[in-house]
Amino acid sequence: MLDAWDAQLKKRYPDYDAALYRIAELEGLTSSEGKVLPHRVLGLAPYQTRVINALARRGKASNEAIGTLVWGEEASVDTNGLIKTAVCRSRRILAPHGITIKAVWGFGYEMDQASRENWFAAVAAAQNVQVAA
Repeated sequence: MLDAWDAQLKKRYPDYDAALYRIAELEGLTSSEGKVLPHRVLGLAPYQTRVINALARRGKASNEAIGTLVWGEEASVDTNGLIKTAVCRSRRILAPHGITIKAVWGFGYEMDQASRENWFAAVAAAQNVQVAA
């Protein structure tokens, strides 16, 4: 059913795939309210912030999906190692703020609802600090 719908949209809108890519890209760069994501949240490096935000926006995401959201479809490097490193280092920083990330074997990573809400609160606080500065 969805494949037929997808095919109809692609036929009607030639730029359909590009639009889907752009939507995914913007999800990785924006907060849940659609505001531009701050470069640093809770002291994370910018790429760590983008990785965690991409995961928080989806709740559960594969390494491939996170890599596409953060680095784009045409990433010139294998992003699995970068994602693993970003998550590993971020866990230690995020744990005191009530944000946990669970590895899902053979898939990617998952954040529970409470962790996602805590992340979005931290992003909002970081955005307010940047606006006030």
